[in-house]
Amino acid sequence: MHIKRVVPVIFALIVSLNISAQHGKVVAAWKYLQDYYNVKDTSSLRNAKESIDVATENPETKQMAKTWVYRGKIYQTLFEQKYQMEYDKRQNVSDIGKRIIEAYMSCNIDYLITANNAYLKARDLDKKKDYDEDITPHLPECARHFENLAIANYNQKNYSVAMMGFEKAMELNSLNGTLDTVNLANAKSAAELAQNNEKTKAFYEKMLNAKIGKASTYHSYQNFLINKMNDPQAASEIVKKGRALYPNDVALINAETNFYLKSNNPDDMNKAISNLKLALEKSPNDAILNLALGNLYDRMANPIDANGKDLPKPTNYDEMLNNAAKCYKAAADINKSDEMAVYDLGALYNNKAKYMLDKANEIKDDNKFKIAEKEAKDVLLVAKGYLEQAYKLNESDCSVILALKVMYLGTSENPKYEEMKTKAKALGCQ
Repeated sequence: MHIKRVVPVIFALIVSLNISAQHGKVVAAWKYLQDYYNVKDTSSLRNAKESIDVATENPETKQMAKTWVYRGKIYQTLFEQKYQMEYDKRQNVSDIGKRIIEAYMSCNIDYLITANNAYLKARDLDKKKDYDEDITPHLPECARHFENLAIANYNQKNYSVAMMGFEKAMELNSLNGTLDTVNLANAKSAAELAQNNEKTKAFYEKMLNAKIGKASTYHSYQNFLINKMNDPQAASEIVKKGRALYPNDVALINAETNFYLKSNNPDDMNKAISNLKLALEKSPNDAILNLALGNLYDRMANPIDANGKDLPKPTNYDEMLNNAAKCYKAAADINKSDEMAVYDLGALYNNKAKYMLDKANEIKDDNKFKIAEKEAKDVLLVAKGYLEQAYKLNESDCSVILALKVMYLGTSENPKYEEMKTKAKALGCQ
């Protein structure tokens, strides 16, 4: 019976000694750290690290907030000691900013990450807030280091590391309940440059929730979703949300219009027209907006199917054509050096002339046919005039040259036809 009673006593003694030994590691770690503070002996700092590493692996002491507080302080000190050493080595660098960047670039970022994680672990374990004064001041210190590391790496185009630094700084600075919007925006920019699409998307979503950048963030995000994520559907939804919040923002109006313009659905086209008119109310002298609205009316006047074949003209053909011409002329008047609107006018009237000739050919009465043919040719002359005007503005525009080549062939103006033919060949126009 005595033997049976001794076993648990001996076991309890072993456990007690083991716990005491592990507690001793925590105390030793703190003592070594204090020794380092007092005499700056790097061996004491190494011993502090070894002791705390053991303590944070032990099942008993790793549940103590104090253990993680000490780990945070030790690893923060390791990081700062390395930084100071690297900074001091560069006394010959007169530019303080450059010296700081170079010093941060030479630091072991893993030490700072370990310190950060340790403080956060201690914060979670410290339910009674006994160590709050030992933890709280160090969080903004780590945040400052992360931010400086991020800036240093961003300047060196190490965007992945910069993204991580900005994100860590943002998270630490936001622990008080107020989002660090500056470092969030910085993290998004770094993530985008690092081509980390998933992180970029997450940062954009966080920015939208915090209303950072307002309408411009919605516009930038939809561009990212289209160009990087290849997700036009998601981009369209983002634009709709942005438009609901910022209905008068011209950039979002134009973005939404671009989605409508990709559709041949009459309802979408009418929505696009409404958007462009709204945008023009705010910027009536915007040549691009006038040109875009003209193109839309042009498409509605001259519809085509998915294969590019002409569809029947709408019943309001003349109205749509006149609206298109009005917008093109407005764009040409605003930007007199740009041939695009003038060329579009030429193409518009050329298509009208072709349509009129096709209708004329259906007429059985010779006199009526001749009248209709004459009217069509008059419109063709108007088209030619605009195309020639566009050519004067830009003699290297292949679209204009090829259009004039066909025009001159149709009007039997052989010398001019040969001129355009030679010009097209010289420029490699197809």
